[in-house]
Amino acid sequence: MILVLGAIVAGMLVGLIMGGSIRQLAEIRLRWWPLALLGLALQLVPVPSMRGQLDHWLAVGLLIASYMVLLGFVAANIRLPGFWIIAVGFALNVVVIAINGGMPVSKPAIEQAYGSRNPAILNDLKRNGGAKHHLQRPDDVLIPLTDVIPLGTPVRLVLSVGDVLFFVGVTWVIAAATKGPAGRHRPGAGRDGSDSGWEVAEPEPTSPDPSSVRSERAEFRDSPPARAPSPPP
Repeated sequence: MILVLGAIVAGMLVGLIMGGSIRQLAEIRLRWWPLALLGLALQLVPVPSMRGQLDHWLAVGLLIASYMVLLGFVAANIRLPGFWIIAVGFALNVVVIAINGGMPVSKPAIEQAYGSRNPAILNDLKRNGGAKHHLQRPDDVLIPLTDVIPLGTPVRLVLSVGDVLFFVGVTWVIAAATKGPAGRHRPGAGRDGSDSGWEVAEPEPTSPDPSSVRSERAEFRDSPPARAPSPPP
């Protein structure tokens, strides 16, 4: 949660530096936003203990289902800046979890991230490792995409490449939202609409007023004919 809030704040700061406005955040419109809440809720569903590994695979199934629901939400908003990065991050995580039966966590990364607390974290993973995380095993695959990126004090977390892409995507989404709809705030925009992102309407041809045409014709008929110049003597 700390990293999510940090990504949001970072997005605001980047947006302000690029000429955006915090007020524009109120205008962001996300499609199918209830899917995001449903996806997060699926990760919080408690799984009771069962014989064998049925509880483990049920928890893995719920975790994969949550990511699929979140991907549906992201797909509905994929045209908004930054959402494609979030989609890649979620996709990488769900592939790793599905293949390894959970997200493997690197022991050296835990030691770097948690410092003196790492023995307790390691023991907890050994005893209670489940669908979300388990200590990296020899038969795990796609190791570079698993939780191998340590973050020390004050965060103390181990992230995967997919997690990093998610946070980068959130920062991008917020930064773009502070600038409003695409093309609304672009550097160097002029008041005449040049390079402003707005479409400048071409002036429509106007048909002459019939009354003015008639008056011009009448003046032409009433005016005396022009005389030819006199020859020189």
